[in-house]
Parts: sequence; C-alpha cells; structure tokens
Amino acid sequence: MNNFTKFMTFVVVSILSILPSTSGQCCFPDQWTANLVETTGEYNQDLDSASLAYINREVYYDYTGKQFAYLEDRDNRTAHIKTQTKIIIKYIEGKKYTIVSKTCTVESISTSMESPCIPDDATSFGTHSYPAGVKASVWFVPDKVNGGSKRISVTQEDCLPLSESIISGGPDYILRMSLYQNVTKGISDPTAFNIPAICNHKDTLYFRKHLR
Repeated sequence: MNNFTKFMTFVVVSILSILPSTSGQCCFPDQWTANLVETTGEYNQDLDSASLAYINREVYYDYTGKQFAYLEDRDNRTAHIKTQTKIIIKYIEGKKYTIVSKTCTVESISTSMESPCIPDDATSFGTHSYPAGVKASVWFVPDKVNGGSKRISVTQEDCLPLSESIISGGPDYILRMSLYQNVTKGISDPTAFNIPAICNHKDTLYFRKHLR
C-alpha cells in the first residue's frame, strides 16, 4: 500500500467516524400503554387554510396481537370544536374502526403493522439527559415514500418512547409534537381492543361494504 492509498484510507475512516450513526437495534416493547399530549398544526397549501389542535390520547400498542387502539380528545382551536374519537385497528383482520359519538365507521385496510423497532435507515442524533436523570437517545427517521420525517426520543435503558415530532410532505403540511406520559410495558386495559356493538349494526355493515 503506497502513501497515497494510506492517506485516502485514513481520510475515509476519519469521515465515517464523525458521521451520525445508524441502527435499528432499539425496539419498543411489543406491548405498551401510554398517555400522549399532542399539539398539531396543519397547513393545506391547495386550500390556503391552516388549523391548530391540542390532543390528549390514551394509546394501546399490541404488536404481539397485531392491533392498535387509542381514545382521543381533540380541541380544534381554529374551528372551536371539541371531539372525542376511538380508533381500533386490527391488522390481522384488515379492519379499522372509527367510533365518534354513536357512529361507527369500518374501513378495510391492507397495510401491515409498523415494526416497534427504530428503522435501519434512522440516523442517531445523539443522547441527552432529563433533570430526573433519565437518559434519552434521539433518532431521525426520513419518510422516503411520502416526504417529511420524524424525530423520536427514547429511553436509553429500555427504549421506551419519550417524545416524537413529525412533519409530513406537502401540499397538506402537518407538524405534530407528541409527549409520551405514564408509559408502561404491557396493555393496562385489554378491553380497549373490544369492538363496540354499534360497529356490527346493519347500517355500519352497509357502509363498510361500500367502502371496499
């Protein structure tokens, strides 16, 4: 190996050593429960309209059973409208249930449940500590399909979610900031995945049939 080759090898190794690292080895628990406090801002470029909403969610994530559910209280500060919505997604069945008041909408879905692991193409943004001594790792995840990205903060010790910020690609731009609270392993309320009787009503079934 001549001196030039040695020099170039040194340069490449040096550059790689200072680049942010990537890893997909950090994984959330397969089952967890949390409360989320969110602030969502939206700007639709085509309609030239903007909105701001404050959201509180009780979230139930069950990768083992391939299901996801949350109860959401939304305060749309732009339209001055408050709503409560229950979402249940059964990935094995390919169904998404949306319950608002006494109305249930059932949709067919074909997507797979997102893995609980940080993706392999994520970039590490380093670590930091909270005042209580909790050490956190920060990851940047690009959305290569739809544009936009998200930044996720997790505990270093067991990869529990702490915070998340998401920005979507246009023309409907959405910026969502989420703070995870009371995160616990396991499902605190298994009945959260129970499908309400109203979702089996004949009117709901009719609507579901025509969504396909």
